[in-house]
Amino acid sequence: MIKKIIYVLPRKPWPPYAGQAKLAYSRAKILKELGYETILIFISRNAKNILIENEKELLQAFNKVKFIDLSNLDIIYILFLSLPKTFFKSLPVRTQLIFSELIIRKFKKIIKKYNKNSFIHFYSASTFPLWKIIESQKIPFAIDLVDSATLNIKRKLNLKISLLNYLFWKFEYKLTKNFESNLPFFNFCRAYLSVSKEDLKFLKTEVKFKKSIPLINASVGVNLNNLTNIRAEKYYDVIFFGSLWYEPNINAVIWLINKVMKYVWRENKKIKLLIAGSNPSKAITNICFINKNISLIRNPKNMEKLIRSSKVSVAPMLSGSGQQNKIIEAMSLDIPVVTTSIAAKPLELVNKEHLLVADKPKDFANSILDLIINKNLSQELIKNSKSLIHEKYNWNKLVENLEKKVYK
Repeated sequence: MIKKIIYVLPRKPWPPYAGQAKLAYSRAKILKELGYETILIFISRNAKNILIENEKELLQAFNKVKFIDLSNLDIIYILFLSLPKTFFKSLPVRTQLIFSELIIRKFKKIIKKYNKNSFIHFYSASTFPLWKIIESQKIPFAIDLVDSATLNIKRKLNLKISLLNYLFWKFEYKLTKNFESNLPFFNFCRAYLSVSKEDLKFLKTEVKFKKSIPLINASVGVNLNNLTNIRAEKYYDVIFFGSLWYEPNINAVIWLINKVMKYVWRENKKIKLLIAGSNPSKAITNICFINKNISLIRNPKNMEKLIRSSKVSVAPMLSGSGQQNKIIEAMSLDIPVVTTSIAAKPLELVNKEHLLVADKPKDFANSILDLIINKNLSQELIKNSKSLIHEKYNWNKLVENLEKKVYK
């Protein structure tokens, strides 16, 4: 029986606010509690310092943490040698973005000590250059696409972007769709994973395997065992939280402040908006100065405390794919949510039952105001959404499903 799970993450693992880092950390924490040996291999710039600064937190989920530092030499190699592969081999940029021969050699050195009693869990198509290495060593593995990059880029192309950006993403869209439609077959690959049934539906329609590799839904979740019952004072009326360098989140914040909040403040000038998350972009930093009632908290140490200190959580997503963990995290902390259809559908959330859904700025603003004013509505949504989370988005149940279907 496999008792050693190795996560390969092509990004920094801390803080695990969202995406691949949150999935890997949350799953590993449960598995470690169940007696598995969990190991993390992450690839990032400044990796050594990241580990030194966050080792205590990472060791709560992982027995061991290994890293591959992305050096300046790697960056030069990628720019001048790896990216041309995009054109000559028709591979999406994301599959070549952080890999050089130096990184591959370092990975081989780390992985050579592990055998068939181990299981490798790759995250995202960015780990593509490493898949064949594990196949050649006959170690069982899974490839976690997290979401469909094709759907993500398709939605990006529907937004107002510059001509240069449009041309680049149109080209990347064609390459990505081709890549996801022809995912490679491996004898030792147990499954391809995605967090959203909507994304899986696309993959199951498009992917053409010569033989069968399961395509499995592996949803995001929350660890209900770790939630505290502390009641926090409500310093903020509205919160948006997440990775503030991530383009769909940047678009969401800009739309929220420019299009939605003007209607909110027209009704109540004192309403306070909090934007919190990791590494805010320049665009977000600049826009947060336009109103004195907007607060920006960079890289918060305790996101749970900030969420609890808010009356309403918002996720006004206009692009992106997969599932928005920020929604179910807010719900698990008894905070009502307003979101858009794009974000509600993948989580199978019902408007006016689990949360409020609005796609137009004025409707979104009215939904925020309704939840601030109408305590009965807020409490009803909190009650219904909490029940749904216990049923569908409990990490213990989700990891148990992974054990049965993937890590067996």
